[in-house]
This record gives sequence, structure tokens and C-alpha cells, in this order.
Amino acid sequence: MSRLPDYWKGIEKLKPLRLAGAIVKGYQRGRQIGIPTANLDPQAYANNDEFQKLSEGVYFGWACVDNGPVYKTLLSIGHNPHFKNKNLQLECHLLHKFDDDFYDSKLRVLICAFIRPQYAFDSLGNFFLSSVFSLHILRNEQLIAAINKDIEIGKEALGKSPYEEFQRDNFFKDDEKKDTQSHNAGKL
Repeated sequence: MSRLPDYWKGIEKLKPLRLAGAIVKGYQRGRQIGIPTANLDPQAYANNDEFQKLSEGVYFGWACVDNGPVYKTLLSIGHNPHFKNKNLQLECHLLHKFDDDFYDSKLRVLICAFIRPQYAFDSLGNFFLSSVFSLHILRNEQLIAAINKDIEIGKEALGKSPYEEFQRDNFFKDDEKKDTQSHNAGKL
């Protein structure tokens, strides 16, 4: 495989953004490449002004399903140019192995930092490819390598200050009464 370009210029810390909503079924591509994701219902962010200001890209933060444990998570926000999605999506890869699917469960996400923009991994250098299938495999290998680098960066950063403190954020407490908007208002 060719050397990956240096997409990772440094972590950009953000004002924490808290979103909550149902987990909806996506395209299942993450599962197919061994990196499953939980897709947040677009209604959870469609009218959120702070979310609309985010650049399309890869982020890290914390997430929990229903009222379960809070896990480190990597997020892909955007139209995913690698797969040419028509609709903007927020996909979370929680850094924990789950035994079952959890569609229709509640997902709470706290976004802490930006890692890199989204890219279409189709610059293949001087490779000779014998078939379209080979092209597909090579492009996905580049994507998987980039995601693994994102995971490495996110895991390390979330284990340190100032990001590790957000794992204990009140947003993750049992909160059927809490409102996402009130959590985002005026908090740094």
C-alpha cells in the first residue's frame, strides 16, 4: 500500500458540542470494513446552529448509548466524499466492542475536537490495478489506514487533559428530563 498523505496537521480544540437523539440505520459500510458506526438521527442536529458551523471532517469526543457507560468515540461528520453520500451524516465509532445492534436506542455525543477534513481516498499513485475490484480494495485499505490513525490520535488525546474530563460531563447522567439545547448554552 502507498504511504498515506499527511492529513493530520494537529488537533483543533472545540467548544464542546452536545447532541442527543435516536440511533438510525446507516449504509452498513463501517461494519463491512470492521469499523462499525452508530448513526445519529439527523433530526438531532438539523436545527442546531453550533453543529451547522462545524466543518465536514473527523472529530473525537465521548458517547454513550441509552444510560450506559461513556466511551471514547471518533466521529465522521459530513457527506463522506469517499462514498459520495448525498446527505450529511454524523457517524460515531464508539471505541468499545458491542455484542448487539442498538438501533432506536438513544445516543448522546459530546464532540471535543477536530482531527482532519474528510477525504476521498482515490489518489493511488503508480499502482497497476488489474480490475475495478482491486481499485475498490485499495481505496478501502487507504480509508481503513486513515481511520486507524484517527483512532490512535483520538484515543491518546481523550486520555489526557482537557479532553478526559468530558467523560464525566453531566450531559451523560441519566437525564430523560434534560434538554440538549440547555446543555450547549454558555458552556465551554
